[in-house]
Amino acid sequence: MKILFALRLYSGLEDSVINEKWQPNGIPTIYKLLEDLDKKHDIKVLLMHKIPNEMQYSKYKEKHNKTIFFKEFKEPFEIISSTYNNEYRLSKYKRMIEEFIHFKVILKYIRKEKPDLIYIDNANIWSAGLIARIQSSPVVFRLLGIYPYITKLSQNKLNISQRILKWLIKAPFSLVINTNDGSGKSIHVTKLLKKNTNYQLLLNGVDIPKVNKNAVAHKININKNKLVCLFVSKLETYKGCLIFVEAMIKAMQQGIELHSIIIGEGSQKKNIETLIQKEGMGRNFSILGNIPHNDIFYYHSISNIYVSLNQLGNMSNTNLEAIKFGQVVIFPRALDNETDNEDIKLFGEKNILWIKNPYDKLGLISHLEKINNNRSILSSYKSQILAMSKLLPSWQERINKEVSLLEGIVHKK
Repeated sequence: MKILFALRLYSGLEDSVINEKWQPNGIPTIYKLLEDLDKKHDIKVLLMHKIPNEMQYSKYKEKHNKTIFFKEFKEPFEIISSTYNNEYRLSKYKRMIEEFIHFKVILKYIRKEKPDLIYIDNANIWSAGLIARIQSSPVVFRLLGIYPYITKLSQNKLNISQRILKWLIKAPFSLVINTNDGSGKSIHVTKLLKKNTNYQLLLNGVDIPKVNKNAVAHKININKNKLVCLFVSKLETYKGCLIFVEAMIKAMQQGIELHSIIIGEGSQKKNIETLIQKEGMGRNFSILGNIPHNDIFYYHSISNIYVSLNQLGNMSNTNLEAIKFGQVVIFPRALDNETDNEDIKLFGEKNILWIKNPYDKLGLISHLEKINNNRSILSSYKSQILAMSKLLPSWQERINKEVSLLEGIVHKK
């Protein structure tokens, strides 16, 4: 089976591309699939660099397309640069031009490679929708959760660009795969898809490697009396990173002894560092940037609490890993009352320390205060979390399911 992948150059793959060495530090749902399929089939991977919008971050600055050989894969990866790589944000007009150029590149490779299957992600929706309408090869459309633009497409009053997007999503895809992000908003996708489209909502897998403390580059010496809070996320507004820092500072000002570890990169990193410096709290924070994926579990091992303030759902890779590790976790409830909260169904009402919403700093501080006054709460919640975490699939189980879906499409041809 020959598969052509047209994917965004995700931030979790940028270090691999920049250093020309396979070292993904994020997006396991993509990189683990590529690794698995390359062992059994022939894959061609196109990574399309997109100029970031307000929900994204990129440090890739290469202006020209390039071919990269990774020793872990049989075929080289093609990195397709953005036409506007010297710009920070794009107007809608320029973004449409960028998408059209990427569409032409993908189409060229389809005609060259003649794949049995074409796999295109949400960042390339224009290409996915057009190619599914003009090509005979089956097209798999890959969503990585429910983004705000999708819920907006369910509204009655749409502008021209929204109408085009709605038309693109209603293309005759052979399969649509979506990540279960816990938002409960998947119904918006099913309403937009062409009738009888095969739609699969899959929960990410979780694996916990053995923690090799000696192999970790950045070790932290922390006072044993302090509560250690871990935050692992892209440092973007919708991930709640600034709210987390503000809450930690407020909690410390109220007398709670804390040390916060922040792992991730993003457009808000400088704002976070400025705020911490302004408040004179530098010794109470460790900001590590992007680190090798396996190293994250070392920081789980030295932390007491894991906090997520993601506005888009509670079933991200990092959240599931925290649960599988047995961390005491603090999660926000959904921002609205319209969603069927799949995260609460999976995790349970009593196993998680819930706050009202991703902006609830007072609720977060209240949980920290209770734990600080009674550390035995930690062991109680940890045992509950470990018992519940057995319900989560391994990554191999998760990838096997997706591979089976893809192979099934080709066998039906």
